Amino acid sequence: MADSPELIQGQVVLLCGREGAPLCNERDASEILSGAFSVQAQRMVLPAARLHEDFFKLRTLLAGTVAQRFANYRVGLAILGDISEHLAASATWSSSTSPGRDP
Repeated sequence: MADSPELIQGQVVLLCGREGAPLCNERDASEILSGAFSVQAQRMVLPAARLHEDFFKLRTLLAGTVAQRFANYRVGLAILGDISEHLAASATWSSSTSPGRDP
C-alpha cells in the first residue's frame, strides 16, 4: 500500500504504507513530514515496521528528535504496530538503573 491521505473525523490523516522509506535519521523524518505537507495532513500514521531499530535506542535521541519535529510542525504522529519487544527492553533498562524502585 502506498501512502494515502484519508479524511477521518474532519481531519486529513496520511496513512503511510509499510513499503515506504524507513525512518533512520532526522533527514528521513523531514522527508516523511514533507509527505504530510504535500497533502495538508494534520495527522500521520506510520507503521512500526518503518522505524529503524535505532529509533528505540535512548542513546541515539532519535525518537525524541522525531517527536519534537512533528510537534514543531503541528503534525500528530501515531506509530501503528507491535513495539512490545522494544518496550520490554526499555523497561529492563529502566529497572536495572533504578534498583529498589518499582517500574
